Amino acid sequence: MDDNELYPELLDYIFSYCGRYFWKNEKTADRHFLAMSKSKQGVNETMYKFFMKEENVYANKEIMDLVKDGFDAYKIKVSKRI
Repeated sequence: MDDNELYPELLDYIFSYCGRYFWKNEKTADRHFLAMSKSKQGVNETMYKFFMKEENVYANKEIMDLVKDGFDAYKIKVSKRI
């Protein structure tokens, strides 16, 4: 599937409403981005550190591959797979 086939509205729709089709590591990566955004805003850095320790995000190569290019690339990867 080409990037041209998934226009921005479709990406947003799939990502917003098809969460039940996320795989376990994709859900963990999504929580990683949420925790990371909250810690950068100064909201809850403790939550981020706890999450990283409990979920072993850095030890899981698949999750790190999902998050390495940032949220937008992650969103495209997950939406294409679904």
